[in-house]
Amino acid sequence: GGGCSYQLFQVATAADRKHLYFNIIRGDNGDSNITLTVEGGGVNATVIQPNIAATNGIVHIIDRVLGVPYTTVREKLATDPMLNNTNFLGQQGGFNNELGDMNKRFTYFVPRDYAWKKAEIHFPSAHKKLFMKEYSYHVRTY
Repeated sequence: GGGCSYQLFQVATAADRKHLYFNIIRGDNGDSNITLTVEGGGVNATVIQPNIAATNGIVHIIDRVLGVPYTTVREKLATDPMLNNTNFLGQQGGFNNELGDMNKRFTYFVPRDYAWKKAEIHFPSAHKKLFMKEYSYHVRTY
């Protein structure tokens, strides 16, 4: 969303060189609406019941199994709140349509919205042109 703020935290796990990434999404409409997501093993899940006390720790109930993919690349772009700009850009030239093809395998390096914000600050005219519909052929080319 346009008025949301994000905080991203990387947390080490008991598994060697494995991390979880927590994202706190706060709405800007004045209420205390906070969404907590966690990414692990390439899968994003939303915490649906946080902070359940146990005698030796805390349990958070999530809506997906981490590490087991459940969406196509196209669906991931369309549903991840941190990928709105890349999703928008890919829609312009019809590029995203190809990313739903289950008969193909993709490796897609996708900038998060924060990266696009930094690019806009450092390269404002290039950023503006890239997101204009008249230049959508660049999306398919690069």
